[in-house]
Amino acid sequence: MKILVTGGAGYIGSHTCVELLEAGHQVLVLDNLSNSKLDNLEKVSQVVNIKLDINETKACDFSFIKGDVRDKKLLIRIFSSYTIDGVIHFAGLKAVGESVEKPIKYYNNNVVGSVVLIEVMKKFDCKTFVFSSSATVYGEPHTVPIKENFPLSASNPYGQSKLIVENFLRFPNQLHFFFAKTVFLKFINLWYYIKSKKLLPIPINPIQICFNLLI
Repeated sequence: MKILVTGGAGYIGSHTCVELLEAGHQVLVLDNLSNSKLDNLEKVSQVVNIKLDINETKACDFSFIKGDVRDKKLLIRIFSSYTIDGVIHFAGLKAVGESVEKPIKYYNNNVVGSVVLIEVMKKFDCKTFVFSSSATVYGEPHTVPIKENFPLSASNPYGQSKLIVENFLRFPNQLHFFFAKTVFLKFINLWYYIKSKKLLPIPINPIQICFNLLI
């Protein structure tokens, strides 16, 4: 399968690329590199021993295109040039504190970017979608661990931006969208488990401050 991974140069995205490539899938990464580095994908290339193509060579198993998911013309060009079987959507802003200070920035990036991407997927009949959401959509849970059926009540713009997209995807008939498969990933804090000694740690290399990173 040819998988488009948006935000694939980030921490979670780059490790996801490792898993996809090792499973035999072709991977196309779309990332604007606003808070990540191309070096992360070069490291993925070393880990899986598959060359990273940055020249949009159609036959490559592992490719990178620099761009923003809000750029509809770019997305249409990508879907026109490649047969995309599914999308894993990591691209988005992710700091709770910053979202309170700059809410419009978060709604524009996380919500608008997702809607534009989904619209283009519909245009090209791409029906498999994995959305990187967040456990912040549960607000302040009364008990832990959080269960997936807990009430949804995001208490900050970041969480609200993720919840808006979740709700957008939950009611496909009302919005005239249809996905054969949709999955929500709801992260709290994570660290990649390296299964093999051959897999070297891929650094995060953020360009901006990590507001929500546990060391």
